[in-house]
Amino acid sequence: MFGAETKLNLGYIYVALFIEYMLENGFSLQARSQLGFLVSAKAKVGDTKIDIKDNLKAADFGLVASMRYANPKSGFGIDTTYNIGLSNIYENSSLKSYNSGLQVRGTFLSINNVS
Repeated sequence: MFGAETKLNLGYIYVALFIEYMLENGFSLQARSQLGFLVSAKAKVGDTKIDIKDNLKAADFGLVASMRYANPKSGFGIDTTYNIGLSNIYENSSLKSYNSGLQVRGTFLSINNVS
């Protein structure tokens, strides 16, 4: 297995507490903290698949910053989010690894004006 390609597939359910500031021109900024609960962890080394959930911590904590623009007339927009993990995801190991990621999404904001 030495030198074989390794792929990890980690599944989390996240609970977040966030603050959002919306500007009148369609831009908004978000900051949030999030707690993730590990629901699955699979590794594929070469052609061998391994369940590695027991090697990882059950929870992950991180911070998120996000910026969004939604066209006020059409509701269509774009959202950019960066997530940085603050806790090592390995349980009992000298290895250190943190979840982080960058996301870019297309969005649609439905605006209902009620008189």
